[in-house]
Amino acid sequence: MSKVLITTIGKVQKENNNRYRTTNYKFDNGEKYTTPFFGYALYQYLISIKKKPDKIIILGTSTSTWDAWYDVDEALFTDENIESATNLNKKIEAGAVLEDLKPLESALSTNFNANVICQIIPYGQTVEEQVEILSCIKNEIDKDDDIVIDVTHGLRHLPMLELLSTFLLKHSSNIRMSGIYYGA
Repeated sequence: MSKVLITTIGKVQKENNNRYRTTNYKFDNGEKYTTPFFGYALYQYLISIKKKPDKIIILGTSTSTWDAWYDVDEALFTDENIESATNLNKKIEAGAVLEDLKPLESALSTNFNANVICQIIPYGQTVEEQVEILSCIKNEIDKDDDIVIDVTHGLRHLPMLELLSTFLLKHSSNIRMSGIYYGA
């Protein structure tokens, strides 16, 4: 049984310089984290309550602001990662593919000491695309996994589709839902 964090990344508005705004997140145990992504704050919070994820699944579309994940921790500000972020940013305009996300997965896996999986999902505008989102999640979790899901970022309907997918998987794959979080 693995502890799995599922989070989503969206696309930032151009007026924000193509970056998420840094926000202060406070949890019920008093812990506070300042970061552009609630998913990263949630990861830190889970560590603080001794529930560190073994796996982090980041879901987003091909044009999501994937390269902004390099901004979450100063330890990621290496020359190699800055170059990877720059290359990824250029590819996002036309639409990134999974291969483009491999350097990000590697950097985040090392930094978080967890298995980080980046999954490109469709927009969920058709039944077929919604089923594909379900499949993307199902392919990355195992029976009896303990799931925490963050529904903060992304197009408003995508985190909700992901949430509904995990509810379906809870009954069909015997996963456990430990928490559903929204960073306000």
